[in-house]
Amino acid sequence: MSLDPSSIDMQQLLDFLAFLKNHQEKLAGYNTTVPVEGYILMGCMAALIHEYTLTFIREVNYVWTCPWFFGLPLFYINRYVPFINIGVFLYINFGHVPHTVCYRLVSGTIWLIAMASFFAQMIIILRTFALWQNNPVVVKSLSLFLTVSIILTFVLTGKQLGHMNFAPTPKFLPGCIAIEDSDLSLYVYVVLFVMEAIIVGLTVIKAIQHLRASRTSWLSQLYKNGIFYCLCVLALSTGNIIVPLVPTIPYAYKQTMRMPQHVLHSIFCNRVILQILQYRHEVQQQDRLSAQHRPGTPTNIFTTVIDEEADKTQDMELVSSDETQTTQNQSERFRRAEWIS
Repeated sequence: MSLDPSSIDMQQLLDFLAFLKNHQEKLAGYNTTVPVEGYILMGCMAALIHEYTLTFIREVNYVWTCPWFFGLPLFYINRYVPFINIGVFLYINFGHVPHTVCYRLVSGTIWLIAMASFFAQMIIILRTFALWQNNPVVVKSLSLFLTVSIILTFVLTGKQLGHMNFAPTPKFLPGCIAIEDSDLSLYVYVVLFVMEAIIVGLTVIKAIQHLRASRTSWLSQLYKNGIFYCLCVLALSTGNIIVPLVPTIPYAYKQTMRMPQHVLHSIFCNRVILQILQYRHEVQQQDRLSAQHRPGTPTNIFTTVIDEEADKTQDMELVSSDETQTTQNQSERFRRAEWIS
């Protein structure tokens, strides 16, 4: 790369060299020629775009046409905020940004990620409440833990941003070079890991109970997809905890798994809502067709698990009459997706 000496701010260059000298260990492995984090961000953006193209028709058919409900802003935040976050980080990684601007962009984007993570957790927790029929112990315990985890996450995020230092990079170097306290971000992912592990455990327990009573295809798909996505997010949280603790991994690569987890959270939560809204739409269509034969049934939308006609009749013969009625009531509420209304 040929440089025009007149374009170089010598004071800024001296400040940059001083920054490199003071943070030699943490800057080991930093490579502007092969920006690993930038490539990971490009992969995350490609995954978001691919997911968007796959589910756009479902969004048009089942989200745009539905009336306003509580889950609608949660859906749009989880759907579109990651595009903004990754777009900003791509710009930061591949364009020249003054270190003062770097701080504003990075801090704003990190707060957006924290906010999106909060709403993603709300969706999953509401779904868990629904699966457990708003069991008082589950509702109170998860609500308390969610409140504590959100407070800890926001406090730790604020402290993390307060400990971030940005290199005064010269104009011929792309990207923002940031140094932060990795221990603080580690604690954030520990909190997320505990929350996700509890939700996975509660989902597995309820899946075993419900699938014993009803093996309808939609119900099986709901649980299988939910458990699979939760395990994927749990694995990424584990990676975000373990990777910073490995001393042989350069500091520049210790935070590379943050965005993949953010993207997967978005995809998982959006698919949960789309799947529920799609089934709700199908139920409403069936209700309209059968309205002339029976009284109409109210249709709301965040609660518990399906009542299929032929499959339900066949499956419910395996349980007692009390269990049959309980499972049927649970199925009806989840079937009509009341839990996100």
